[in-house]
Amino acid sequence: MKRDIKKIIKSLVLVLLLIGTRIIECDAQQLNRIVISNKRTDSIDQKIKASIDAQFRSTIFDKKVKPDLVKQEKYAVKKYGETGEEVIWNLIALYYYLDFNNSKQIKSQTAWVEYKNKINAKYPDATNAFTLNNDAWFLFENSTDKKQLEAAFTWSKKAIEKEPEVGNWLDTYANLLYKLGRKKEAIEWEEKALQLEKENALKNNGKLNPVFAETLEKMKKGIPTWFLEKPKK
Repeated sequence: MKRDIKKIIKSLVLVLLLIGTRIIECDAQQLNRIVISNKRTDSIDQKIKASIDAQFRSTIFDKKVKPDLVKQEKYAVKKYGETGEEVIWNLIALYYYLDFNNSKQIKSQTAWVEYKNKINAKYPDATNAFTLNNDAWFLFENSTDKKQLEAAFTWSKKAIEKEPEVGNWLDTYANLLYKLGRKKEAIEWEEKALQLEKENALKNNGKLNPVFAETLEKMKKGIPTWFLEKPKK
């Protein structure tokens, strides 16, 4: 009787192991299909966005006619939903960015920041670390407005969260801290940026960028690390 019970238990264990193996195999296969499906979905999503971008870009950047941006935004959202919204916000942000570069009008810069904030808040994965850092650096160089600098600080922080081992991102973060009057923190972060730059230069047998050391020295002496051309009203 005891032997029979042992045989039954062994059989049950084997059955359970086989079932478990099949479940794992099934799950692995299903997961693989999901990954492939996601890659295809991403590719299709990018194509859809490119198509919507092309549709609105020609109207927004028509040099002969000033675009009705409010009308274009409403139409894009109504027709394409959130995908259209993300695309049109990026196009409108680009429009104001280019307009500010050409005219130095504060209102264009303000509108650009407004749309960038909306994009980064609602579509955080839409902007990569490189763009976040560049946008933050643009405001560092071109604004003295505290709210705008705080927005840039947030973008810079997100860039570091996405890619923490890039010295340029840390340098931007440090410079924004410095311009916001947080000198002690700024020096700490610029030292981190310099250390990271040294490590990366050593790893890649590259030349050390002298800008970080120069910036750090300016911060310690209380010298501005930026040059600002005053925008027009």
